[in-house]
Amino acid sequence: MTNDVSGFEVLPGGALRTLPGSPYVGGAAGTMPGQVLVSGDGRRLYAVDLFGAEPIPAVTLRSCRIAPDGVLTPDGSTPLGTGLLFSAASLLVSGR
Repeated sequence: MTNDVSGFEVLPGGALRTLPGSPYVGGAAGTMPGQVLVSGDGRRLYAVDLFGAEPIPAVTLRSCRIAPDGVLTPDGSTPLGTGLLFSAASLLVSGR
């Protein structure tokens, strides 16, 4: 497993093409993006990183900017420790 995030363009017909620079550097060593979400306006990517497993993994939220061509750039914010685990539909981030 890796802590990096891979990016793909969906081509007509559904084929995938790797975005330039992909995979993008992930969180701290040993973390794994457990979920990746895109903001409603398509300008930010949020990764919910997990580290460890017992008894409960540490969870942080980090964000990247999404360029018009799909390339990801870390936004410079400090990853936020949440203390929570998220289900697939439980995270909605706005205005960050």
